Amino acid sequence: MKRIFAFGLAAAMAISMGNAALAKNDEEVLYSIGSIGASAYQYDDDLSAVDLSAPADRIAYGETVYYPLLNSAGVNGSSEEIAVAEALLAERKAALQQAQTKYDEAVENAADKSAVLKAAESLAEEGDFVLLNARAESQAADRLTAERLEALTAAQSAFQKADETLAGLIAADFRYVHESDAVDGVKIKAKWDNGGKYVGTVEIEKKKASGVPLDQKYLYFVAVSLKESDTMDVNDLTGTIQLRKNGSFDYDEMELEVSLELSYPRASEPVITNEPQIFEEGEGFTGDPDEEFTFEADRDSYFTVNTVGQSKLLLAVSSDFDAEIADLYPEASLSFFYGNGAAFNKTGTLFLAADEGAHLYKVNQEGALEAVSAKYDEFEGAFAIRTKILGRYVISDLPLL
Repeated sequence: MKRIFAFGLAAAMAISMGNAALAKNDEEVLYSIGSIGASAYQYDDDLSAVDLSAPADRIAYGETVYYPLLNSAGVNGSSEEIAVAEALLAERKAALQQAQTKYDEAVENAADKSAVLKAAESLAEEGDFVLLNARAESQAADRLTAERLEALTAAQSAFQKADETLAGLIAADFRYVHESDAVDGVKIKAKWDNGGKYVGTVEIEKKKASGVPLDQKYLYFVAVSLKESDTMDVNDLTGTIQLRKNGSFDYDEMELEVSLELSYPRASEPVITNEPQIFEEGEGFTGDPDEEFTFEADRDSYFTVNTVGQSKLLLAVSSDFDAEIADLYPEASLSFFYGNGAAFNKTGTLFLAADEGAHLYKVNQEGALEAVSAKYDEFEGAFAIRTKILGRYVISDLPLL
């Protein structure tokens, strides 16, 4: 019977979760825009979602920051109502547990009385006092079991109702805008006091979100995208973003004060990643005549160079597939090593891992391939390229030019 109750409780919870997201009223937008969230968040590639558990106050150039749209105050549930519903749910849960305990005791008592009755039947003749008494006690135990089962069923129903009431109130308190009609026709105006030259676009975007309990996984955000930059300076981005929607709100009623610090992260070790980082002596390298930089994109490749007296650098390397170039050479198997074009003070040796017999090319400023004269180092299993610059290279199993 305990298993039956556990199954019933699980079913009740499943029902409440299914009802947690309120249905949209056909006549109006339930989760309309009420404000723009003051905290900024970034997209997490590992989560494939905007992480609402990690507010950001610093953002790298070239990245996008997201401000969630919050629903209007009219649909926010009453915190007092939710508190009352939570208390009621706790009370009903205690009553349910008590009913379960009493029912379990009744079942055990009924089993004991049944055993006594069987013993009496085996020892006494019909009409014997002991036998009659045992039958009466067994029947009374069965009636008690039936009564307590009825009480248990009522307690289960009361608990489920309280759970559904609380779920409904929490759903009504859902903070985020997720309906397309809520953002339809919204216009955006942005005014920047500082750092505006680094802003690319300001748009409303629908993104998957994570990091907080959500009834809706896809939410609407004001997305501020920054332009790529080769600056290593720290800059402030301050200004105002305003929204307007006919018949709902005007620019002065819906605005967000933006205050962000723009800068690339600083490297802590000589590993060049896909995302740009600032490297300088003591932060990213040691200042060694034979400094060795490895690459997150290709652990079999590396760059050795004299970094004594080297000024700070902004470095990044990607091995992402370049479909535009690959489409020009469909018969070849290509791999890519795309540096960000950073220049060192001294000439070093870039070792690019490749199979013996492979062909090496450089991508010039116009995006075309050029043959590279570089020795193949059999011991390293790589091309050895003398260069100051982390350029863009393509390795092919077939000759391309």
